[in-house]
Amino acid sequence: MFSKPVAFVLGILSFVPPFSGLLRFYLKRNFTGVLYTLTAGFCFIGNILDVVQIPQLVKEANRKLKLREMNLLDGKDDEYGKSPEIEYKKSDEYIEKHILRSAKNNRGYTTPSEVALVSDVSIEQARHALDYLVSQGFSEIKVSKAGTIVYYFPDILTPGAEDTLEDI
Repeated sequence: MFSKPVAFVLGILSFVPPFSGLLRFYLKRNFTGVLYTLTAGFCFIGNILDVVQIPQLVKEANRKLKLREMNLLDGKDDEYGKSPEIEYKKSDEYIEKHILRSAKNNRGYTTPSEVALVSDVSIEQARHALDYLVSQGFSEIKVSKAGTIVYYFPDILTPGAEDTLEDI
C-alpha cells in the first residue's frame, strides 16, 4: 500500500531538480516520472499540482494495487485514472449460462464454487466471470451473515429472497 506521508515527503523532494519525478516513480507512474525528471516537473507546475493532489493520487495508486492483487488488471492499468476493464474472453461466454442457472436455482444468489461445480471450470475462472458481470452492472457482490461472498442477481431474484441471504 502506498502511504500519504511518504508521498508528501517525496512530493516536497520533487522540487529539487535532480529529484523531480520521485513522487511519480513511487506511485508507479513511470512514464510521467521520466517526463517530470527531464523537465523539472514541467517547470515545477506539475510538482505543485501533484502536492495538492497527493490524497487522490495515493488513493488511485492503492486502488490499482488492490485490483492488480485481485488479478483484475492483468498489468493493463491506465496511468491517467481511467477505470480498468476486466478482460473477458469470447470463449468464456458459455460460463454466463451456468452462472445464471446457478443463480436461478439459488433464488438469485450464487458463488464461484457453485458455478465451478455446474460448469466444469475452475473456481478462479468462475470468479473472473462473476467479477466481469459485476463490472458490467448485471450483478452485485454481497456478504452473507456467515461471511461468505455471494453474487446477487436482482433480475433473477425471487420475491422475499433478499431476506434469505443468511441461508446461502
